[in-house]
Amino acid sequence: MSCILNVGLPSSGKTYNMIVNFHDIVLRNDSWYKKGKIKEPRRVFINQRDIDKDFLEKYPFINIYKDLDEIIYLENCDIFIDEVSNYFDARDYQNLSFDSKIFLSQYKKWGNYIFATTQDPMQVDVLFRKKVTAMRYFKKGIFSTGDPTPTRPTIKNPFAWFVFFPASFSYDERGDLVLTISKNLFALGFRYTQKKILNLYNRSEKVLKSETPKLKHYEYYCEHYQQQGFENLLCYSKAIKTVHK
Repeated sequence: MSCILNVGLPSSGKTYNMIVNFHDIVLRNDSWYKKGKIKEPRRVFINQRDIDKDFLEKYPFINIYKDLDEIIYLENCDIFIDEVSNYFDARDYQNLSFDSKIFLSQYKKWGNYIFATTQDPMQVDVLFRKKVTAMRYFKKGIFSTGDPTPTRPTIKNPFAWFVFFPASFSYDERGDLVLTISKNLFALGFRYTQKKILNLYNRSEKVLKSETPKLKHYEYYCEHYQQQGFENLLCYSKAIKTVHK
């Protein structure tokens, strides 16, 4: 499963469960390297900027990023994108660079795996949605403590119990892409919080919107460009079209 998407409302556990995957994959990549299965550590990129410092020092192949331009040229990496709609916004498709679209179509061939979260998948660009290979819809269980905030007393032993359902995208009768949540109780999953995971990241951190990817300059030439016998044509020495995409 090369592109996993966690879906859920605030405090549903979608980010926590992404951090669980992050923790496990970091340890897996480190184990592969130490056992000699790979020549160099497989890099991990995450946009959670407040990861535990001791954890970052212990595993130097972890990289913190903010903007989309920092990940769309990566190869052979594990990429974690919290609030993916801040990077691939369904309403901002016209500003998505050509290189960003190439990344979405080629990320698996480049050896990348993507783990992402969103509150509403319909806010995510359809090109990204079509690449999702596994999706989980999260809901917080009834047994849980509140979320941390400076205006509330500190919770000494935070705890939450999550349930999640398999989900998928399908097409309705009009041909629109819609979210379908499995109602099969046998497919229901459970997970509870662990202190070692909660201590890895800041649950109150704001995920900022990515800077718009830089567009590249492209020039187009016709068949007469610098060809003998066409020196009198304007297109002999100039591009017939320049675009930025």
